[in-house]
Amino acid sequence: MCPVFTSGKKISYGLQRINKKNPSSTINLENCSNIIIEIAYVVNVNWNSFFFLFLENYGVRKLEAVFAVLISTMALSFAWMFVDTKPNGKELLVGLLVPKLGRKTIQKAVGIVGCVITPHNVYLHSALVQSRKVDPTKKGRVQEALNYYTIECSVAVFVMFVINLCVTTVFAKGFYNTKEANSLGLLNAGKFLQERYGGGVFPILYIWGIGLLAAGQGSTLTGTYAGQFIMEGFLQLGMRKWLRSLITRSCAIVPTMIVAYAAFILYLISHGNSWFSGLRTKRLGYTAK
Repeated sequence: MCPVFTSGKKISYGLQRINKKNPSSTINLENCSNIIIEIAYVVNVNWNSFFFLFLENYGVRKLEAVFAVLISTMALSFAWMFVDTKPNGKELLVGLLVPKLGRKTIQKAVGIVGCVITPHNVYLHSALVQSRKVDPTKKGRVQEALNYYTIECSVAVFVMFVINLCVTTVFAKGFYNTKEANSLGLLNAGKFLQERYGGGVFPILYIWGIGLLAAGQGSTLTGTYAGQFIMEGFLQLGMRKWLRSLITRSCAIVPTMIVAYAAFILYLISHGNSWFSGLRTKRLGYTAK
């Protein structure tokens, strides 16, 4: 079992027990834990961007291997969810072959298209293809490279289509025309999935969390490299690869870090009074003794 999710479950259980005795402490602890998690998330994502950029120094093959691991993890997780929920195969096939879109579903459908065919991946694929050594004077080698490029893009789009199909099917079966559908989002999706489906050997909450983590890291990786290649093409910086990566990505990463920490400080100032109230509540127990 993943230690991160196990720890989160223990913290949640601990908060519930404290809540029965001291609700003010519970609110205080939840506020503290949420802030810590948000700051850790910002630091994690930004430093991951630098880490992924430095992978390029060890060759494009290493980078592609990381892509493969993340996509495989994401695909296996969401496919597992799909199998666990046991959707109606006949209705799913009819919906694929004869799709019907109402006014409320058009926006979601367009969003799925943008999710599968992400514009920045066009630049990423083009840049990765340039890393292959192909003699442009030989038409046969050029055509061979184009054939492999077409296969690669087709497989990538198909895999992402299947992944999105699995996720959409799971949520459509569990929450279509329900009260939860209006309040469903990334923050509470795992909770609703667990309440609806539960899970067998491995709870669906953890499967969703692992898949979502892999999706987030994969998105960070593709977005980071696509932006990096675009900036290199515009700026034409003649310097070492690692230094060029550090400078160009810092232009995007450093401002986000400053905003995140500034927001954290403002949160401390605006919510400091409630924190102190929580501390005073804790001290009441010692005063009574």
